Amino acid sequence: MFSDETYDDVGVAQSRFVRRTLDERIRDEHTRTHRAFVQRVLFWGCFSAAGPGPLINIHGTMKSGNYIQTVQDHMLPHIQAQYPDGSGIFQQDNAPCHKSRATMAFFQSNNINILDWPPYSPDLNPIENLWGIIKNKVRRFPLLDRQSVVAEMLKQWQDVSTVTICEKLCWRSRHESAARWRAAARDRQYGRP
Repeated sequence: MFSDETYDDVGVAQSRFVRRTLDERIRDEHTRTHRAFVQRVLFWGCFSAAGPGPLINIHGTMKSGNYIQTVQDHMLPHIQAQYPDGSGIFQQDNAPCHKSRATMAFFQSNNINILDWPPYSPDLNPIENLWGIIKNKVRRFPLLDRQSVVAEMLKQWQDVSTVTICEKLCWRSRHESAARWRAAARDRQYGRP
């Protein structure tokens, strides 16, 4: 089971500035986008090849205490339902709230198997691809307040509930991860950094 947090912005206000001489044609390198202050909305979600788990709107920032509470209230029942024999493996990135002593003690006391994850490797986590799919759908709509962002994210999360998408992301992740681990082992064997 893969999990992570993501942010989405409320009312993204953007202005484009163009800097060029009068005789030059406008090219991409002449433009710059300026974003005014935006409010961010934090979400936590998880999924496996069997389909998506819950999507939770987190108020404030994710610290160890509320991460443990989120996992206990939402992930734990989900992984126990999908893997009643205890064979499920939980993947999280190396964010400080995920690796704190309190969090690791919680996982150990609840017999949750954690996938050991190399640092600085968010591209290996297939939930990043799922967040991309959902955010692309959400950004099609002008969402000007927090409630509309939360409602649209929840709607798109439920719409992506097709097991096929989750299966494909897990399958692709398994093969990409194996290839990256083999490349890293090869680099270590030949003394490359």
